[in-house]
Amino acid sequence: METKLIVEARFDDLYLDIYQDQEHEWLLESYLVAKGYGVTANIISNHKKRNEEELIEGIHWLGSQIVKSGQRRNVIFWTKRGVIRLGFFIKSARARLFRDWTEYFTKQASKNIFKIRIYT
Repeated sequence: METKLIVEARFDDLYLDIYQDQEHEWLLESYLVAKGYGVTANIISNHKKRNEEELIEGIHWLGSQIVKSGQRRNVIFWTKRGVIRLGFFIKSARARLFRDWTEYFTKQASKNIFKIRIYT
């Protein structure tokens, strides 16, 4: 998987490292998706398992290895489509705001405006 960091975006009090991906437009690490939706990483993982017919590997999420601070680790990246689809399963005021932010970011990304900072 060839990715590169395109922007550090801000949603509320959270900084999100967004990665550009040739096939999926952009990707977001699972733990950041969880923070965006205001839930734990375990809740995201449980949704992925319970809704495997709707949250499909290679379309909505990708498994990968990354190196951070000299350590190689396995991570789940959610694609643009996956972040949006996942939002159908999480119902809260925070989740609604994050879905709105995701739509806004997607619109900006579609215009190739990658050097942006988004503040809400």
